[in-house]
Amino acid sequence: MNETVQHRQPFSIERAIEQLHIKRKEILSLSAEKALDAILDHPQPHALIHSFPEQDFYFLIHDIGIEDSLELLSLASNRQWEYILDVEIWQRDTMIIPLVTKWLHILLKADPERLINWFLDEKTEFIEFYLLKNMEVGIREHDQDPSDFGDGFFTFDDMFYIKFFDDPFDSEFKIGEQRDAFLSEFLNRLAAYDFMTYQKVMFEFQVVIPAETEEEAYRLRNVRLAEKGFMPFDEAIGIYQPLKPSHLKRQTKKLMTRDDDRNFPAPLYPAEMLKQDNLFTRSLQTIETGGIFEQLQAEFAGLCNQVISADQKTIREKDELRHIVKKVCGYISIGLERLAKDENENPHRINQSAVMIQKFPLSRIFRAGYGLALELKWRAEKWRKNSWFEKKGLPLSFWGEEWLGVIGGLLIKKPLFFDNYKTGVIYREFASLDDINETESTLSEVIAFDELLCLM
Repeated sequence: MNETVQHRQPFSIERAIEQLHIKRKEILSLSAEKALDAILDHPQPHALIHSFPEQDFYFLIHDIGIEDSLELLSLASNRQWEYILDVEIWQRDTMIIPLVTKWLHILLKADPERLINWFLDEKTEFIEFYLLKNMEVGIREHDQDPSDFGDGFFTFDDMFYIKFFDDPFDSEFKIGEQRDAFLSEFLNRLAAYDFMTYQKVMFEFQVVIPAETEEEAYRLRNVRLAEKGFMPFDEAIGIYQPLKPSHLKRQTKKLMTRDDDRNFPAPLYPAEMLKQDNLFTRSLQTIETGGIFEQLQAEFAGLCNQVISADQKTIREKDELRHIVKKVCGYISIGLERLAKDENENPHRINQSAVMIQKFPLSRIFRAGYGLALELKWRAEKWRKNSWFEKKGLPLSFWGEEWLGVIGGLLIKKPLFFDNYKTGVIYREFASLDDINETESTLSEVIAFDELLCLM
């Protein structure tokens, strides 16, 4: 009997995980209101919410609206809470205290008891650092008059007298009242939860070393985000370093297995936004769902996150993420076309490209594609430096609207394709080898005309 149960258990677990995956995918395709109802009506909402990758959950609550997502936040796991703080409260290497206030207050409203436990079990130094930045504490001697502490001090125990600092960020963030309300409720709940622990915290937070604590918090945050592709800027920017196909092929190939042994599911949002019809998306469609497909899905999500870090953006809305996905997808497709062309293969040979995305890291294929845009930029800059029109002191507008648009797109820091509102925007990311070839052709015409003028 026991052997039968043990034999069946792995299958039932796998089935449950698969059902959660299907349900997640369904929910992410719904409107915000319907997604919220679908989660809350699910027979196991805790399990469903916990099955969401942190990044998908983050976009989900922003899509629904933070205030409307309090019930979802109460169901969320600690790692999902932690991811939200990792993304929201930092600007470069600085913790923005008003943003800490905002999110701790939201979590307190979502589940007060849970926040207290999270603080005591996992986030003691982090919240003690926050307390140090926001309040001072005086300890009353047994024969001391409380009025000696002055105005603004209050106490829960007639021993520790607390005063909140005037908020130096209030003129910018306008959350001084929210901070005072949060701290009052948080400390009151902490004292009610365990009075001895409350008194211990009142002693401990005053000896926190701010610089060391913030530096360590930043280091741990970077480690957690790096696992998802969010690298520090000086590392992430390497994604824009061009790579020639010949160099790519000499580098170590990636290892992929048929069985996906990752501990957590891959984010679905980036992959679900792959709506472009190009060589990369068509190549993905030839790969059966399963271990390899999910590894590519996770790799693509990580690459999108690296580009977000390199571009120094905070992405909260699905439309913002969609722009990043489109950019990454486009340059991977250009890279695949470039690799196929380099091997004298049909650039639209889908099966060959499907092999390439399993063989080479997507980040390197992206760099091979982006390298073509950079080569055009460098060519334009080199020409401009010694051009006839530059020596004559003429403005770029000399070349007329069409040529000005193409040249202008190449001369900015990160080159863009001059779309001229064909798809609704004046500039966009390069999306195909045709975009590269069209721009190269126009640039060649400009250079040839400039050389002709130089001879006159």
